Amino acid sequence: MNFLFPNEDLTSLRYGWVEIPEGEFCGVWSTRDVFFLSTGTKGILKKALKYCPWLSLFPCLESNSQETQELKKCLRSFFGGGKNLLRPNANGTLFQMKVWRALLAIPRGQTRSYGELARKIGAPKACRAVGTACGKNPVAFLIPCHRVIQSSGGLGGFGLSLPLKKQLLQVEGAI
Repeated sequence: MNFLFPNEDLTSLRYGWVEIPEGEFCGVWSTRDVFFLSTGTKGILKKALKYCPWLSLFPCLESNSQETQELKKCLRSFFGGGKNLLRPNANGTLFQMKVWRALLAIPRGQTRSYGELARKIGAPKACRAVGTACGKNPVAFLIPCHRVIQSSGGLGGFGLSLPLKKQLLQVEGAI
């Protein structure tokens, strides 16, 4: 497996659901990193297992547990315009890792087009592949794929929902 930040201690892994005003989120995280974060409930655990196959070894946390409340606090900070308190640590292909690292370099409050991102990673003709890698991002907005828009200025796609993408860009002051 390829991780953005290798050598994470998976013994502290946990997963569960949190609800904040922006929606219900399913997360897989450790004391330091987030491995999966998405909205919704239908089929979400199956999706999480795809990115975190070791997940079945750990119990699901209750929504009122201390660890779940810590995740909730971090998400509230993020949506409130505060500092991102969580480090995304995704598992993907080498190409996806290149795209995700480039996404992490986009400053809060700024956007890039799919084409700009493709050029940044040295694959100027890979705009669609960049979009696909953005869509495969397992940690939602923590690897800020929402900051990638169409060259025309349109929002483009976002796996969680276009209204959430718009909200994230507004919170960050990009639109």
